[in-house]
Amino acid sequence: MADAGGLDVAALGVIDLAAVAHRVARYERAMEAVRLRLSGAVDPRALDALTRHLARLPARPAVAFTVAVAEADLAGLRRVRALLGDEPPAGWSVAAIIVDALARREQMFGGAVVVPVPLAGSVRSLLVEALDARARRDGGSAGSDGLHALLGQLGRAAALSVGEGMSDIGPADSAPKRVELSVTEYAIRSGFTTRHVRRMARSGALPARQTAGGAWLITVEPDTDHDHRNPHACR
Repeated sequence: MADAGGLDVAALGVIDLAAVAHRVARYERAMEAVRLRLSGAVDPRALDALTRHLARLPARPAVAFTVAVAEADLAGLRRVRALLGDEPPAGWSVAAIIVDALARREQMFGGAVVVPVPLAGSVRSLLVEALDARARRDGGSAGSDGLHALLGQLGRAAALSVGEGMSDIGPADSAPKRVELSVTEYAIRSGFTTRHVRRMARSGALPARQTAGGAWLITVEPDTDHDHRNPHACR
């Protein structure tokens, strides 16, 4: 049977190209999962170097190793590490380094979902939109302190991502710029319902502006989470 390039694969008798392609795809998927798990914990350049060394190992064992650790819990990672031993076989020390890094990450954040810094802004925007839509539909409170904390963490990560590679302009102690929050974000911070926040925005009780699409954006100073907190909000 010849492929599109005219090569008679069957005549070769030694290479199963479909199996090779499948193995490569499994390795790439597993390695992407490893990269996501180690995002923020290992310098990307160091991880690139580790994966280059891993790719030099025999194909089948390298794929098996990567698939095994890609989604393994702490117990599974410890089993793999035990198989590698205190002195891994020649060439496999890189695998031990990867397992050790994954195990440390699992010990610190086991069960947590790690959001890579470059995606923090997008994840935050999607979460805010979903919360705002739910609040408009239900007419109730926009969320909890837990969600408020999560949005704050995502916001700080997004700001870090935007600031990377940019030069500092102005004195180091210059005042931070004001920020604009959606109705949902402000409701989570203050403890008011989104309906009440919109009423305050429309009446001028809050410094706010309305976008072309009709959404309200509330202007606040950074780190003033409690400036307008509702004393009667449920904790």
